Amino acid sequence: MPKRSNVFQTLIYQLQHHFSDENKYKITESKELKHRITGKLREVDIVIESCINDVPIMICFECTSQKRTVDSLWVEGMIGKHLNLETNQLVLVSDSGFSKPARELAEQSRSVIALSMQEVEEADWTEFTKNFQDIVFSTFTLKLIDVNVSYVKPDGVEIPEGDKGSLVFHRASDGFEIGPLELGADVLKNSEPGRLVMKRWFKEEIKKGKKDFEVTINLDPNEDPFVLRGGDRYYEIKYVKVRANVSVESSRVDFKHSSFLETKVSHALLPDPFSEHDPHKGENAILAVTENEHGRKLSISLPGAKSGEQKIFFANWEVGET
Repeated sequence: MPKRSNVFQTLIYQLQHHFSDENKYKITESKELKHRITGKLREVDIVIESCINDVPIMICFECTSQKRTVDSLWVEGMIGKHLNLETNQLVLVSDSGFSKPARELAEQSRSVIALSMQEVEEADWTEFTKNFQDIVFSTFTLKLIDVNVSYVKPDGVEIPEGDKGSLVFHRASDGFEIGPLELGADVLKNSEPGRLVMKRWFKEEIKKGKKDFEVTINLDPNEDPFVLRGGDRYYEIKYVKVRANVSVESSRVDFKHSSFLETKVSHALLPDPFSEHDPHKGENAILAVTENEHGRKLSISLPGAKSGEQKIFFANWEVGET
């Protein structure tokens, strides 16, 4: 997981995925590079790695988001930081621009580029923004209702009443046991129920204007082989059905428009997409749309991705589609 990140840094990281061919470039956020002299690791906001004629190339980005224009001290500090790192090209990105001395210092230094995100009025991009000005972001909260289990009755005999209150799912391979309600709660945390809920909502419930509805998730007992244990007896499971109530909250997405490297950029912070118990609750996802001479791209970045996990997800969106 990245050591340190912020919204602006993540946005620049996300935009690099829009601009770069991921088959040719490896893009890493918050990567640690070793100092040539001290051997200590220094964290760099974004690193792009490639190879030209078998020669490794490393482009490093340092990002800053502050109200004031960046001064020459910050630029000087970043140049000094990368002097003994493996950096071939240093790119300094500011959300608020650079002072004249700061930009001149960057221009006079070898292998340093200073870039700014320039805000623009939405009126300037009427044609670009009209395709997504009515985008709505929805979050789904699933609350467990109950877990219904059907089992094979040996010789037609029911589970004794005295054992029904202590029923557990037992996995023979390792002896792991879990109660029905705990299993149901775990099921709702997986991605598959989320996909089922969204599919159901888009196909049926949204047309009815419903914000609350009920879903049933069928579990395959053979996928993760459990048996039902009641007291000292074990019962083969026929099926498990998990019922849950779904609450939907929707809000209009408000975009901020800017220009970066001759590319139109619109981005928005999305409402917290995580459940109340998720460790990343409170962090924002970022929706980004770009358009340049090569076309239009739309992606979303999710917070909390562990090292090696996918963080940026692209949507298929052709120019002219809404």
